[in-house]
Amino acid sequence: MQTILGSGGAIGTELAKELKQYTIDIRLVSRNPKKVNDTDSLHPADLSDKSQVIKAIEGSEISYLTLGFDYNTEIWKDKWPALIKNVAEACINHKTKLVFFDNIYAIGGDNVKHITELSPISPSSKKGEGHAFVYRHILQNVDKVKLEAIIARSPDFFGPGKKETSLVLNMVYDILVKGKTAQWFCNADVIHTMRYTTDLAKGTALLGN
Repeated sequence: MQTILGSGGAIGTELAKELKQYTIDIRLVSRNPKKVNDTDSLHPADLSDKSQVIKAIEGSEISYLTLGFDYNTEIWKDKWPALIKNVAEACINHKTKLVFFDNIYAIGGDNVKHITELSPISPSSKKGEGHAFVYRHILQNVDKVKLEAIIARSPDFFGPGKKETSLVLNMVYDILVKGKTAQWFCNADVIHTMRYTTDLAKGTALLGN
């Protein structure tokens, strides 16, 4: 069985579509999971509860963590460390491989100009510091207790689903289609990398399998 933790988001939904190339035994986990493929099994869970995380991962060969918290510094600082501790522990106990769909917040400064697998943890923001903890915790468990895990790093993204949370669709494409001037609240003179969710899901499924 392959399990998606946080299956209702933009990446989780697309990932479920891609995983059917590898298995028909897919478990979707979220507060209110909905089927993507006819053969999906649904597992409602509150992933802030350790016991529910353990139950959600039980029986899984591979678990994909694609959960996204609200874009708030305090929420990230509070919820990410607790979640990754519980997920890592559950994966170790159940001998489940972990694929963590991550962002690039843990890498900052000049290091963002060319990111590789060897790029150092160098957060330059409070959100980045929170994700640096997550990143380190996974790698420490890989080194010390033989957790089998891989981190899939992604920049910002957009795609066919969850349009209401996509900055680039709401602020750029939709406005341009109407013949108006696009809006952007970041520095327009700095390159901002975007990726398509379907492509990211395809790569994540490939890494897991």
